[in-house]
This record gives sequence, structure tokens and C-alpha cells, in this order.
Amino acid sequence: MRITSREKMFLTVLAIALISFLMFSYFFTPEYAKIMQLYQEKRAVQEKLESVNDKAAKEKELDKAIEKEYKELRKLSAASFTEIPQEEMVLLANDILSVSKLLGTGMEFTEPRVENINGIEVLRNIVEVGFKGEYSEIVKVLNTAWDYPKDLYVTGLHIKQKDGVLQGSFEFEIENLLIDKSLATNLYAWYIDELFTKVNPFAPYAPANSTVRYIYIGEGANLLNAGRYGAFVDISGHWMEKEINEFLKSGYIYINPYNTFSPNAPISRGEFVVLLDNVYKWVASGEDIDLSKFKDYKKVGDLQASYAKAIQKGFLSGFVEGYEDNTLRPNDPITYKETELIMKRIKTDDSFKWSEVAKDITSKKDISSPNWTNPEATLTKAEAIYLLTYFK
Repeated sequence: MRITSREKMFLTVLAIALISFLMFSYFFTPEYAKIMQLYQEKRAVQEKLESVNDKAAKEKELDKAIEKEYKELRKLSAASFTEIPQEEMVLLANDILSVSKLLGTGMEFTEPRVENINGIEVLRNIVEVGFKGEYSEIVKVLNTAWDYPKDLYVTGLHIKQKDGVLQGSFEFEIENLLIDKSLATNLYAWYIDELFTKVNPFAPYAPANSTVRYIYIGEGANLLNAGRYGAFVDISGHWMEKEINEFLKSGYIYINPYNTFSPNAPISRGEFVVLLDNVYKWVASGEDIDLSKFKDYKKVGDLQASYAKAIQKGFLSGFVEGYEDNTLRPNDPITYKETELIMKRIKTDDSFKWSEVAKDITSKKDISSPNWTNPEATLTKAEAIYLLTYFK
């Protein structure tokens, strides 16, 4: 049968359509599906990325808000008491009373009450401290409380006269902010006082109030420490009397049970390191050094001792080091040469010489010593305080 031209054209068109249908069905459609799937996956990834970026931006804004709030809390906590335990409130009230010659007759706490002030929980504590004594001493306590740098309020004063003696009580209000334990107020440091050695076992002790085992380290140390410790009895007229008393008031040095300082006695290596720690407020790094690796570690004391704490911080900071024979010798007198080495490291000044301080002492105090030219001679307690005063 003969096919006409028109039929040939029709069959050609039909074949092309069939081939196109087959190509679309078996090639283009699967590829299109793949393309659409990839597009959807891309869109999902983009949405996820946008979500992550949005969260990151929101987290950044949140971090800024938290940082701002934390700064406000720090500012607030600097002027207030924060998360302090009741025992430190007792010590603080006792120290404020101790700046005077008033006789304390008792101390009472009322039931603390929690109040919400601008979204911050505040624990209000009222401490009532009883006393007997002279009016001028009452005024001294009030002035100390008013001059205290944190928010300490005198909410009441009750006075009456009995048998010619004034007696009564102070009411102190302490607002304890319950905000963040990392911002806790640290008012006191407890220590084991091995710095005092009782040379004469038959000598009587001074009154017991001078044998404390804590030191006030908060703001206002100059207001409180001197009152609790009294005064040294062996520095009157000494060329460093004023500076020694200033160090005592600041809590840099402590009084022993005899109330003596022995300004002309040599200062030991351990005593000098503790003094440096008290003055420069070395920060503990969080690391630990095993002091037991030193042959004489038992002379240092345990980790609660002021020797051990100061040596730990000084050693880890690179200021203090042991001897070649693997000893620390905390009870040995420190020499001018050793003093120079430590102060060079602390002040980052390799040119420092003890002779500079010696010349300054002679110039300002009209005092000299033949030992000052001998680098192996030992530093005295008075000279140690002058040295640190020289660098302040």
C-alpha cells in the first residue's frame, strides 16, 4: 500500500510526539523532580540558616542585656551587702563597737524579713548591740557606722543612765541583697596565725581580744582593724612608728598576743611573703602547687595557713622560688639580695637595688645602717614596711 505525502508527514509528527513523550517521561520528569527536590532542600537550608542567624542575633542582644544587667548588679552590690552569712554580720557589728571603749553587753538579731525592691530580693537584718560607756565613745561608734562605705543604717539608738553610767543599745540595719552568689561580699578572711611564736612560755598573754583568727578585708579596713587590734606597745618613738600604725590599721600586719611588733628584728621569708600578699592582694590562680615536694614543707603549714596561702600565690605568680636544695626556708630571715630579686619581679624593674631604698631612708628619716651595703645582711620588719611604703 502506498503512503501519501500527507500520511508521511502525519506519521513523522506522531513519531516526534511519541519520542518527545518518552523523553519527557523517562528523562525530563525525573530530572525535574530532582531539581525540585534540590530546590526544596536548598530552601530548607536557607530557612535553617536564617533561623540560626536570627537566634545568634537574638542571643547577642540577650548577652548585651545580661551584661548590662550584670554591670548594674555589680554597681549595686559594690554599695551594698550581698549574700553575706550571719556570722560575718556578727563580726562586723562587733568590730564597729570595738572602735570605741564601750563595753559590749550583748547582741541580738531580729527575725530577718525578705522584701522585693525593684525586682531584687533583699533580706533585711536588724542587729541590736548592747553597750555601757561614755557619751564620746557612743559618738565614735555612730561616726564609724556613718563613715562605713557600704549601706549600713543606724535605725535606732536607746540610751539611759544608771548609777552614773550610760547604757543602752544600737540598732544596725544590714540589707543583704540576694542576687548572685558570684557577687557575694567577702568581709573577712580566716587564717591560722603561725606568724607569732611565743618565745617565753612563762610570759603572760595580753588580753584575749588581740588573739583573733580573722582579719577584715572589705572596704573600710582603716575604720575597723585598728579598733579590734589595739596598738603596738614597742614602736613609740621609732622612726617608722607612723607607717607601722598605718599598716596595722589597713590590716596588712597583725598584732601578736603581747601587742609587740619588734621593728628592728629581722623579718623572715614567710613573714615577708605574707606581708606582700596582704599589700598587693595577690589573686589565687586556681592552680595548686604541691608544697610537700619541698623538704621543709612542714614548716610552711597546711593550706589554711597564711604562710601556705601566700607562698602558693607568690610561687605560682613567679615572684617567689625555693632554694637549689629544694627547700623554702620560710622561717629564715630574708636578705637584702633576696628582697631585691622578689621586688624586681613584682615591679618588673630589673634595675631595682636595695641601695635606692637605703638612700631614701637616710634622706627622709635621717637613719643609716652599716648593714645596708651588705647584700647578705637581713631586712628588718621596719625596713620591710618602709620598702613597701616607698613603692606605694
